[in-house]
Amino acid sequence: MIEYRIERPYPNPFHLDVEDLDSNGIIDFSESGGELHLFYKTPSEIEVNNIWFGDIRAALTYIKGIIFIQIKFGKLPWHDMAYNAQISKLNDSLMSLQEMDMRTGCALSIILVDSDTQLVKALRVVALSHRFSQELRKAMNEQLEDTFFIKMAYENNVRTILGNMASNDLLKYAVVNEKLR
Repeated sequence: MIEYRIERPYPNPFHLDVEDLDSNGIIDFSESGGELHLFYKTPSEIEVNNIWFGDIRAALTYIKGIIFIQIKFGKLPWHDMAYNAQISKLNDSLMSLQEMDMRTGCALSIILVDSDTQLVKALRVVALSHRFSQELRKAMNEQLEDTFFIKMAYENNVRTILGNMASNDLLKYAVVNEKLR
């Protein structure tokens, strides 16, 4: 289990070049729930406080076999993240999606990282609703059933969709769009 602590170095479980990431997010799921990693270049106090304490909205969109999870913190802009179960920790762990307890929804841990210093600046855990979790699991199952998955094609489709659609355009196709607690 990876430990994250405020003002401590980011353990970098994805082995990313964190310095090149700015306002980008990576979301992944495992048997213990979801993890959202946000990377801001020298985040301001307003950005940190919005992520740490602000209201959160989450939306789930499924377009062309790609799951888009959108998260909005307080007054900050939406973060649009693509997700595919075939290239996630969930798939690597060989844990069946059926084993996930979806009666209450799954947890989402949020980690804000300063991409300049690579220090963790904020941590927060929220609950995805039962409905959000059900729709997510349904989309994940569809992705896992795709026997012709090609990572390069997936990445090209993600770039094309995000290049042609603003956050508000993606939101129009959301199957779930709700405030998190």
